[in-house]
Amino acid sequence: MIDTLVWLYILLGLGVVVVALLIKRIATVRVWIRTHQRPGLPFVETGYLKMDDSGDAAQVHVSGGGMRPAVGQVAADMQQNTQKGYVDILTSGFEDDGIQPRYRRMGYIQFDQSATVDKYGYIYKQVKGKKKREVVGYTARPSAPDVPTIYGERSWKTLWLVCTLHAYSGKPKEPEPAPQNGEDKAKAGRGKVKQKEPMAICSYKGIHNSKRDYLPPEARACAYAMLSRFAPRQNYTEYYKDQPYGWKDTALLTTVVYTLLFLLLYIVNTGVLQMPLLGHDEAAVGILIGFYYLLWALIRLIKIDAIENSNSFQPWLDLLNKNLGHKVTNRLIVLLSIPAMIFTYIYYDYDLLPLIWAIGFGVGVNMTLQNGNRRWKINSTFKEEDDTEEEEEDEEVKNPEGDISRQYDWDLDIRYSTKQVHGNLTLYFSANEIADLRHCNPFFLQRKEKSDKEYILFMFHFLKEHRQMLQRVRYISAQIDKLCQKNSLTERDKLQLTLDFVQEPNIQFHRNSEQKAINYYSDYIRYPDETLYDQAGDCNSKALLAAMLFYVTDHDVIYLASRKHQHAAIGVEIKQEQIEEGLFTADELAELCISENGKYYLFCETTGDHFSIGSQIAGMELDDFEEKVLLPVIEDDVDERGEGSETRIYTWNLSAESGRQLTGSLALEFDTLLMAELREQNPFTGYGADGNTYAMNVRTIFNLLATDADYTQQVDTIAEYIRSEAKAAGLSEFDTLQFALNFAQDPNIEYRLDEQCESIDFRKEYMRFPDEVLFDMEGDCDCKSSLTAALFHALGYDVLFLISTKLKHAAIAVECKPEWLSGIQTPDLSAVVREFNGKKYLYCETTGEGNWMGHIKEGDSIMDFEEVVELRLS
Repeated sequence: MIDTLVWLYILLGLGVVVVALLIKRIATVRVWIRTHQRPGLPFVETGYLKMDDSGDAAQVHVSGGGMRPAVGQVAADMQQNTQKGYVDILTSGFEDDGIQPRYRRMGYIQFDQSATVDKYGYIYKQVKGKKKREVVGYTARPSAPDVPTIYGERSWKTLWLVCTLHAYSGKPKEPEPAPQNGEDKAKAGRGKVKQKEPMAICSYKGIHNSKRDYLPPEARACAYAMLSRFAPRQNYTEYYKDQPYGWKDTALLTTVVYTLLFLLLYIVNTGVLQMPLLGHDEAAVGILIGFYYLLWALIRLIKIDAIENSNSFQPWLDLLNKNLGHKVTNRLIVLLSIPAMIFTYIYYDYDLLPLIWAIGFGVGVNMTLQNGNRRWKINSTFKEEDDTEEEEEDEEVKNPEGDISRQYDWDLDIRYSTKQVHGNLTLYFSANEIADLRHCNPFFLQRKEKSDKEYILFMFHFLKEHRQMLQRVRYISAQIDKLCQKNSLTERDKLQLTLDFVQEPNIQFHRNSEQKAINYYSDYIRYPDETLYDQAGDCNSKALLAAMLFYVTDHDVIYLASRKHQHAAIGVEIKQEQIEEGLFTADELAELCISENGKYYLFCETTGDHFSIGSQIAGMELDDFEEKVLLPVIEDDVDERGEGSETRIYTWNLSAESGRQLTGSLALEFDTLLMAELREQNPFTGYGADGNTYAMNVRTIFNLLATDADYTQQVDTIAEYIRSEAKAAGLSEFDTLQFALNFAQDPNIEYRLDEQCESIDFRKEYMRFPDEVLFDMEGDCDCKSSLTAALFHALGYDVLFLISTKLKHAAIAVECKPEWLSGIQTPDLSAVVREFNGKKYLYCETTGEGNWMGHIKEGDSIMDFEEVVELRLS
């Protein structure tokens, strides 16, 4: 018995030592940084600041960024009277391991309390090369947002274990003078002052006295969070969007581990030592339940440590947290744990009480996860009917997200109606999205190949085909509809309120030649999102915006143009039921409408202000609009597509060694159901469990690409576009292939490792079909090589897919013509040219940005790729 106890104590002692060492390694004080993209959105944990051992410097890392370089550094300068914490922001070298990280100094935080020139706790932005500086923010505790300080706040609510400091933009409010008389006191008591919202929340959890630090870590984190907004824009969203540091996703794993440890303890205690585990010791029950939460915290720390060292087990954790979709099972476990605890409390000496509590709690927390009630994805070649009840789709039209906002305010025309109706809404945009959209505008290239009428029809059909581009227009229409319902407006009132949105001053009228946003092109018609983003447009752009606003409410529209007046407007269909209900009289139909194909179209002037429906600019008549373009809601030869489609817009530039320049822009629409079927057919879906090697799966994909046109439909569209654009620009054959290679490179198709891609369920190894790469707009080296190989093949060239175990890399080589080699500026052609089956092939790097054909990383060679898979034309 004694020997057994000794061994048990030894094992327990070793366990305590191991846990202590593990906690020491992973319990480093980190200051978590939470920010939001814009006011009103929830705060997201975007990164953390970590102090070095000396305490002189601190580094900021992106949440989920693994072993990638720090995105910021905050170092303290302890010189007399200039005690500042200087903030350096990473400008390059985050994605590419071959580039030495470079940092740029953005400003500093003042932390000398005795400073007379600088203000304590203020954050300054300083432009490089200039002495001028400006206050961009300050740090303060959440309980006193207008009192600058560099020390965070602890609260009894957190048992003094959480220290929080906020970063606020601008300057703190000056204290208001005390009221002098009763009247002033009464005024001061009215209303509630809105709490100032922070730009960032920085906090750490643990026992650490930050007042011992001359510049506390929470103040450094706030300074970084504030100044990073002014650094060159870098998007790290893909690293922290899944919130890898949360608690809830480790609750079920903790339950599993706790169950194993509890059962081991129970067997040892009752079986080996012949002793009851708990008996009726209520205090012991609480202690064992408390161990569950200690274990939970420890497992979460282990997960964080794994993530930050690029060894994340998040995909396996997500799989564990998913069940078979039967929510009732989870509920039964939680509900039955209550009577089970009562039973063991009364009849079983409390022994299993902590275990039942842990199971019920872990399953209950897991139910609150988004993944907690999702099905496991079971891959099968057979299509089975899903008998589960489908959830109803959310019918609400949502406002697209973005980091740039535009505010719109308009009123129902007082000359038209005595009702006072005011509308206001905010739309959000992404600058990159608008830039891509402008590149897709047929007027952007100014080729003047078609008439304005043909371009209007093209843009209308383009918007109908790519329905996502009308999401903001639909949102506006939905808000107008709510206004009409709230104020009991008629259908006629709704037409006027929609027209008022497009008119001034909400959307300003400006001639194109005055607009820098469109390069001062005099002949340019904006897409609706361009007009909304610019909040301005000429008569043509405003008319197209109005046309699409009425189109999404199921009204046929006629686009009207007058060569005589160089002016454009629209006509909106008056439906037969509106005539029958008496909304329009016979006289109004004659005076205010244009009759076309047996329908009445109500004239709508979109420029200026206070134009009621049907009214015209003085000096113009309806007959002056001789050019008419019908924009119908339903077209039999166009509107046959299903609803399950998504649009992707691609924009890229030619990076040619010859110096030639060309910009490509293209939009493709994908059927989401077909994409789901394509993923199921990918041989890498079962990689690692089906016995097939990597090379075997690559050959399977290439055989399908070479023999079945269904796998290259989108690739063929891109190839045709590249061919026509290159011909129009007079590109050589070599530069045409370079243009195709640039399509697959960053930033058009973003480089991302498989295990970081949610679109493929974070698989460790998965080579996509080309259409999958196009749909996801991301991929690692083999995915981008798959796409490029298919593009080159569609352009009429044999291709080699190259696999290197030595370099842990994949690339391609394209059939090479002898005259190409003389134009390649490389010291060693043998490193980039390879002979295979009697042909010479030229190396092509698909990752990164701007890599030229025939160039390879210094020290590497095309001969380092041991495995070759060929994609031939015949």
